[in-house]
Amino acid sequence: MTASTTLTRDRAVWIAYATVGLWGYVLYSMGPTLAALRDELDVSRTQIGAVGTALALGSLAASLAASRLLVRWSQRALLCGACAAIGVAAVGFAVAPGLGWVLAVAAVLGAGGSLATIVVPLVIQARQPYARAVALTEANCVAGLLGAVAPLAIGAAIAGGAPWWTGLLVGAVAAAGVVALGRTLPPAPHVTAVAEAHDAPDGSRLGGPYWRWFGALVCGVAAEFCVSFWAVDYLSSEVRLSDASASGLLTVFVAGIGVGRLVGGRLAVTRAPSALVGASFAMLLAGALVFWAWATPAGSVAGLALLGLGVSVVYPMCLSLAIGAAPPNLAAPATTRAAVGASLAILAAPFVLGALADAVGPRRAFGLVPALAVVALMLVAGGRRGAR
Repeated sequence: MTASTTLTRDRAVWIAYATVGLWGYVLYSMGPTLAALRDELDVSRTQIGAVGTALALGSLAASLAASRLLVRWSQRALLCGACAAIGVAAVGFAVAPGLGWVLAVAAVLGAGGSLATIVVPLVIQARQPYARAVALTEANCVAGLLGAVAPLAIGAAIAGGAPWWTGLLVGAVAAAGVVALGRTLPPAPHVTAVAEAHDAPDGSRLGGPYWRWFGALVCGVAAEFCVSFWAVDYLSSEVRLSDASASGLLTVFVAGIGVGRLVGGRLAVTRAPSALVGASFAMLLAGALVFWAWATPAGSVAGLALLGLGVSVVYPMCLSLAIGAAPPNLAAPATTRAAVGASLAILAAPFVLGALADAVGPRRAFGLVPALAVVALMLVAGGRRGAR
């Protein structure tokens, strides 16, 4: 392995990791936060469920505005702004007086998180272009690990007699720290696509290989959020588990994601990212089929574990491959378009699966997940042929 492919974890990389770690912490605190807010505000599950839509809309708005923002502002300023928005959202949830406030705060959180996930790859690409896949996978691993800490922090606060929002205020304090750290972000050694972002209104300039990896990324994100949003309902209705058992089993999926990111980060050092993505989608397909066809507790555990492992590295690896497939001077529009695609997948896929479940039942509707994996595998195969 040459020095050019070795990841150097310098100050900029650690700041990037801290940024996505903050995002992961606050995002994954939403489960217990929304449960607490539903009781505190006395609203229905349907009403509090609109928070997911508000978050996705905020994310989409920031993704669409990102190209213009990247032209006007530096990576340092945008990274600090993203972290500040996440911190403000954490405080906003803690002091929410009503549902309208919660929805507005969710949109702010979605915008801050989306901006963070756009700027961080550009920070890494500008400084570690040849180790991009390793760095992005490690960054997502940090986000997942800190995300797993968030529910524990809120639960520990409640168990210790503190208000439920104590864990959120920890996130707000962490956001202030990351903003301060972000202000020390060193300038990039080479200014990449930012200056050209406004010169790429035509997506065809990104090239066919880019759009294949973009499509695979969208399929992966859609599958991940379909499972995240609807697996508990599927386990309750089709596997006949109690609500508590169904919710507990979702931990298997999250644990699979965490393990997959840890292992994927190591494998990315010595394995081609395209090969890892192909293997990941194959595992995702296997998990989806097991989960879908074997409607028993044992089958559910096996399926969720495979689904988590399979989806774990799809986003960072596909994003890395998409950026690498785009022309070198178009890294910024390549990244922002990927963020738009991911936001649309989060907004649309769980809604489509829910609508299908109402129309044909949860079991048939969950066939959407293996179908997404099959489409992604076809795109990956085309992308790998194009690379040769």
